[in-house]
Amino acid sequence: MSVYTRTGDDGTTGLLGGVRVKKTDARVEALGTLDELNASIGLSICMIPRTLGKQIKQELIDVQNNLFSIGSNCATPSKTQLKIHTRATGFPAPHIPSKPTTDDIFALEKAIDRYDTELTPLSGFILPGGSPEAAQLHVARSICRRAERRLGAIKTNKVFMKYINRLSDYLFTCARVMNARTHVKDILCTK
Repeated sequence: MSVYTRTGDDGTTGLLGGVRVKKTDARVEALGTLDELNASIGLSICMIPRTLGKQIKQELIDVQNNLFSIGSNCATPSKTQLKIHTRATGFPAPHIPSKPTTDDIFALEKAIDRYDTELTPLSGFILPGGSPEAAQLHVARSICRRAERRLGAIKTNKVFMKYINRLSDYLFTCARVMNARTHVKDILCTK
């Protein structure tokens, strides 16, 4: 199968179920931001030395899988559309994962609490940066916040919204942990 299909040359893209929408559609914006977040997290994984973040790297891979699942759900306009597409094409509807769950939110919270024990208490706002690993995690965090706004623009599962909200907190904490583990101080905002 070819990577290019030419079906999007007219400025539209296909969602699961065969529905075509403009590439500027709010749902496609959400999907694109989730994809960007996933790629940014992939870069974070590559940048974190195994000796400093083996557990964080594994947690981030789990996050990537959950982001892919959220994307699959966002790419599905409705179960009704999937049924219509299945009847029209004869192809079975794709399996749409039901992850992340509240257990995944709880896992992020536990990780935040665990990593927080390594950190000095916050005494103000910090600037994104420090070590390269931390700076990249801050980039991922800021994309995560945009993903949260994009998901808020479409009807999506409340658990997904909570997960994305908690994920930005997790990424912030991991950025601080990377600074601590590389012996680079967080940069406090002076204004």
